[in-house]
Amino acid sequence: MPEFKTKEEYEEWKAERIKEVKENRREQPREFVEPDLKKPSEPVVIFCDPNTKQCPYCAETIKKEAIICRFCKRQIASAPHSSMTVKDGVRLGIGMFIVLPLIILALLIIWALR
Repeated sequence: MPEFKTKEEYEEWKAERIKEVKENRREQPREFVEPDLKKPSEPVVIFCDPNTKQCPYCAETIKKEAIICRFCKRQIASAPHSSMTVKDGVRLGIGMFIVLPLIILALLIIWALR
């Protein structure tokens, strides 16, 4: 981000960035924090939309739900989020401790009756 000597320079730069964002058809422009012109050496913080995240490969801003980056075309997540919760997994695990021994017991009884 460039350093600004006057507030007018900053306002002009900000208007150009917002125009670029609108031309690129991004959903929401970033929120700008007014810089303190008396302290140009301090970094200016730019907050992003909470519905976005950074691609770990190209560092571009993408939607939070994205599994493939639209800029570098790399896969972000291995699979979409499952609707199965930890509680469901625990139920499935406990169920297998009950069902599996019953199946083994039934097979042993069938084998013994032959």
